[in-house]
Amino acid sequence: MNKYLVFLYIFIFSFIGCTTEHAIETTEQQQANDQVKMQEAVEAFNQAMIEPDAETFSKLISSSLSYGHSGGTIQNKAEFLEDIVNGSFKFLTPSNEDQTIEIVGNNAIVRHVFTSKITNKGEADELRIGNLQVWVKEEGEWKLLARQAYKI
Repeated sequence: MNKYLVFLYIFIFSFIGCTTEHAIETTEQQQANDQVKMQEAVEAFNQAMIEPDAETFSKLISSSLSYGHSGGTIQNKAEFLEDIVNGSFKFLTPSNEDQTIEIVGNNAIVRHVFTSKITNKGEADELRIGNLQVWVKEEGEWKLLARQAYKI
């Protein structure tokens, strides 16, 4: 009877160890996948800025969006969409420098320096601002929940 108990204990502990190891690997794989998907979402957002349309941005932003500009203006989703699609500010070469992405559960914290050649009311200029973005995973897709730009 003791042999069977020893065998049972070994089997149970081996199973638990394998299950825990598999869970760790799955979590690490998911983290890596989320990093890639998050990077892709940020890049898709930047590319959408070049030729903005409401349909593309609606897929990338949360209905609860809070979009803060470096000048202090804060917009909700409707205000942001109206401004990005129909406003006088046009992005020509949006890109991010020194970007970091930290995944925290179903949220992601993205920090970078945003740069772009722009036109504002037809006048050419260049933009360089700091940017903090908070993304949330909604129905398996990353959506921009909050963004705050700041002057550097």
